[in-house]
Amino acid sequence: MGRRHCLEPSQAVQSYPCCGKIPQCRSVKTCSKARWIDLSEELHDRNISPDKPGIGAHPAPCPVVGVGASAGGLEAFQNLLAAVPADSGYAYVLVQHLDPNHESMLAELLSRRTEMQVRQVSDGMPIEPNNVYLIPPNASLIVEKAELRLSDFSEPRGFRRPIDVFFRSLAIDQGPNAACVVLSGTGGDGSEGLRAVKEAGGLTIVQEPETAKYDGMPKNAVATGLVDKVLRVDEMPAAIRDYFDRGQESLKLPDIDDFLSQVCEEVRSRLGHDFSQYKSSTMLRRVQRRMQVVGASNGADYIALLKEGSEEPELLFRDLLINVTCFFRDAEAFDFLRREVIPGILKGKGASDTVRIWTPGCSSGEEAYSLAILIAEVLSREKEHPHVQIFATDIDEPMLQKARAARYPHSAVREVPIELLDRYFYSNEDDYVLSQPIRDMVRVSNHNLIKDPPFSRCDLIVCRNLLIYLNSNLQQRLIPVFHYALKKDGWLFLGSAENIATRNDLFETVELSAKIYRRRGSSRQSVTMPLQVHPHTTRPVRPELNQVEQSEEIARRVLERYAPAHVVVDSGNSVTYVSSRTGKYLEFAPGAPSNRIVDLTRRGLRSAVRSVLDTARRTGQRTVKHDVRMDGDEEAVLVDVCAERLSNGHLLLVFRDAPGGARELDGDLEANADGYSDDQRIKELEDELGETKTKLRTTVEELETSNEELKSSNEEMMSMNEELQSTNEELATVNEELKNKVDQLGNANSDLQNFIESTQIPTIFLDKKLRIRSFTPAVRRLFRFQEQDKGRLFSDVVSRADLKQLESLTRRVLDSGQVVEEELAVDEGTEQFVLRALPYRNVSQTIDGVILVFNDVTKIRQAQFELAKNIEIARRSSHEIETLYQTATVGMALVDRNRRFLKINQLFADLNGATIEDHLGRSLDVMTPRLAERLSRPIEEVFETGKSVPDLDVSLRVEEDEYRDFLVDSYPYLEDDRVTAVGIIVKDVTEVRVLERELRRLMDELQHRVKNTLATVSSVINQTASSGKVVPDIIDTLRRRVGALAATHHLLTSKDWREVSLMDILNTELRPFDHRDRIEMSGPPVALPPKHALTLTMTFHELATNAAKYGAIAHESGRLRVEWAIMLTASGRQLTISWWETGVPIEKTENTRQSFGTRLIKNAVAHDLGGKCTYTLEQDGVKCTLEVPF
Repeated sequence: MGRRHCLEPSQAVQSYPCCGKIPQCRSVKTCSKARWIDLSEELHDRNISPDKPGIGAHPAPCPVVGVGASAGGLEAFQNLLAAVPADSGYAYVLVQHLDPNHESMLAELLSRRTEMQVRQVSDGMPIEPNNVYLIPPNASLIVEKAELRLSDFSEPRGFRRPIDVFFRSLAIDQGPNAACVVLSGTGGDGSEGLRAVKEAGGLTIVQEPETAKYDGMPKNAVATGLVDKVLRVDEMPAAIRDYFDRGQESLKLPDIDDFLSQVCEEVRSRLGHDFSQYKSSTMLRRVQRRMQVVGASNGADYIALLKEGSEEPELLFRDLLINVTCFFRDAEAFDFLRREVIPGILKGKGASDTVRIWTPGCSSGEEAYSLAILIAEVLSREKEHPHVQIFATDIDEPMLQKARAARYPHSAVREVPIELLDRYFYSNEDDYVLSQPIRDMVRVSNHNLIKDPPFSRCDLIVCRNLLIYLNSNLQQRLIPVFHYALKKDGWLFLGSAENIATRNDLFETVELSAKIYRRRGSSRQSVTMPLQVHPHTTRPVRPELNQVEQSEEIARRVLERYAPAHVVVDSGNSVTYVSSRTGKYLEFAPGAPSNRIVDLTRRGLRSAVRSVLDTARRTGQRTVKHDVRMDGDEEAVLVDVCAERLSNGHLLLVFRDAPGGARELDGDLEANADGYSDDQRIKELEDELGETKTKLRTTVEELETSNEELKSSNEEMMSMNEELQSTNEELATVNEELKNKVDQLGNANSDLQNFIESTQIPTIFLDKKLRIRSFTPAVRRLFRFQEQDKGRLFSDVVSRADLKQLESLTRRVLDSGQVVEEELAVDEGTEQFVLRALPYRNVSQTIDGVILVFNDVTKIRQAQFELAKNIEIARRSSHEIETLYQTATVGMALVDRNRRFLKINQLFADLNGATIEDHLGRSLDVMTPRLAERLSRPIEEVFETGKSVPDLDVSLRVEEDEYRDFLVDSYPYLEDDRVTAVGIIVKDVTEVRVLERELRRLMDELQHRVKNTLATVSSVINQTASSGKVVPDIIDTLRRRVGALAATHHLLTSKDWREVSLMDILNTELRPFDHRDRIEMSGPPVALPPKHALTLTMTFHELATNAAKYGAIAHESGRLRVEWAIMLTASGRQLTISWWETGVPIEKTENTRQSFGTRLIKNAVAHDLGGKCTYTLEQDGVKCTLEVPF
């Protein structure tokens, strides 16, 4: 809730009795407290959010530093400017509380302490670097489009906060290009403006309270918890320079997604809070701002700072939370809450009832206590009071401590109407404390809205300006949580920039401008909170109902395409299935466990995983990200990440290794500092001391002169007093007589005035010429009356009502002298009144005007309309339920605690062949005893817990010799949040069970047939060999080739046809040969898919056979070396295998290598794998090189 703009008093939603503390207000009947608008709300209304660059749409040509001070500010200003270099490149705007009736000498005094140009602001003055701008007396200063603009104060003296006003305008106009500084002063001016600058991404600095002449303003600013640096005044210019010199543009962040993932991981591991669902743009801005503050020039340096055990994770955590709040934020919305929502919640509730309200993201508690105050106001007019529980929750423990203390500085309560402040707060010297009855309503606790179970059975949820900082996926997941937490017809109150447009099925809009919604439906929305994932878990903790179908689909897709390690995630990116061998890519971070895939993946993979999942979910297409750098156990490796959508909406995520090296980020922090020597500092102090002595001497002389003048004036006054004494004695007698008359008139006038002020009925008194005599304060709801309007013509005043109708009515009353009543509609019927016009009679009983009384009947008309609407809704709901029972394709029934049928449809009745009428009123035990036996305990459980019991498998006999399988769900039927009955849904799943068993049988048979096929091939070869029709050598060759294929087939089968190691294939082919000491093999682990494995098996078989007959294996001097590697080429990844045979005569090699087997190798590699085979004759042998796309 950052920056707020002050509106004119006439724009305030509601007027309250004058506090009497402001002289300008004592002459009027009421004074309106100014309304303030939150920065984030205003920015969103302008389609600009704090995390977008549009917030600083008109940046000045240099950074702008706003400096605020009050008492003791002159000294602080002088010390600050003395430390600012003349060519700093920044503009300083100084705002101080000045006497409005005297010219300021501030420019003259400060110009002596700096070489920069010091100027008093004139309206429209542009901001330029190396200049100091001073606010003039009796003027409000803002910055707009990089220009300084002046205006008259809209608030009376004593309510003015010029520093807040300027800081807020600075935040909107300059955004991250701004810095604000709070110096010495009393009170809390500047604290709210500092909040705005902080939220807009600017730098916030406060003077150390112990070094300030008056520490009120610095302490109040520090108490906000939003200050970046607390420094001595002379340290501030260097801190400001360092901050802006390290602008966000200069920060080195090559991979933003990966960097933010690492930041989230470090915050989560240190503090236990996960910001991975935070809006990435907001997250980036906040992190970049912290990098500027701490001086980190690149992402690696900042990650190192987070890891080194400093307090930076906590500071970043507080920056991300944006703890900005206030009392009665958005007055119109709270007024609607007071008028419509709270009375509706409390209606009909007595001392035995409980009202439950939940305010997630409560920060320091102002909003929760605002609700408590509104409820207390409504309850004060009721005889019976229900028990009120307001659950104020947040994850920021320091803010929760402030909320528990219920102690707020004066600046925080200035928006509370004076009558509420007097009624519900008590004041001490430094702050205000809420009264105990209000504190007793509010229960403050640490609760994570995303991870922890929600509060239930709530009448109202107030979650304002929290959702705007979360990504859309998490927003959509939280709306059903709110629906679940609310009672039937419960209320939801959101911030002005938030909506639930995509979930109109769960909530209906009650008041769009106030963002107030009401829960739809009587049954709770099903909500699955994040599961707690434990280390080494390889399957879901709670399998879904369709786990069999899902597992089969996963197995089929992996068999067809992937084979590497894989996981399955649901729509919320939570893991529902984990394959084996995923430990290389997944790890469990310390702290609270999480089952979100982004939290589980190793560092470096998270950005890629998030990207492919989002793309696959959005497009529905298979998405692959190649060569993703991952931090392994010993070194960095490259990984391919693939995501593909499954039929049930879940996503299959596959990891596959690729070769790659680690990349390192090097960054050096550079720091420099400058300062003064001791001699320079001593000389400055001596100069200041001399100047101070001179000023003190001048002040003493002026004081002595003033004392002499006062003595002379006092003597003159004593002389005049003697002259007036005699006159006073003469007037005493007359005064005594008049006093008696004045007392009588005063009493009568007081009675009349108290009546007019206290009545809540809008009433206007007019004379014969229809001029305004008087009016009650309540009439301002319809007319923009001010005290100075008395005596004006009634028709000249701005009105929400139809003046022609009112004027015609008053004329009729004056002419007839009779009372006239008419209906009056205001604002196109949104408010309705019964207008009663009476003749105004003076003491002589003659008609001297007209009295107009406006009786508000809006609520009565609305109640009548709502009653008719509710009757129609009830009628439609009854019809819809009846239609559902009659048209449902499953058996449905409703039973009471004694298991007697209250309602049943025909499909359920068909279970035992009886009619619907035969079932009604009779027990489930009598009509379907077998089903009653299985449902006895589930029905009791639903009544006891109020929770559904789903998916109960039941087998029932429906015919003489026929049994069928059914799936039975039991759910609660609620009335006034009490379980009064249990609903039963019976679904026939016999055919589904038959299909499942048949599918398993087919899979077993398919595997058996593949094995038989290989056996058949081998048998055919043996028969052919024995018949003598084929040359024995050919038969032997065919037998060995088929045997090699069978061995590879066996390897693939043992690996579920997903992958087989290249090393395993080579070992299998070379195992039959002796002299293994002359064979060397080397290369990285390579997992071959089935197609590659079969083709390369034949290739190695032929090469090994040739080597055994003619090559390295056949000769004692021969050596065989096999090497392989995966390389990146212009066309993609390539598997290169080198087969070297040395110690073999070249002529032997030349004569034997161009055989049928060699041609087979070349053709197979080219045709099956799209690669090539190359033979090269060496000096003492041959080299065969295989190049295969991989």
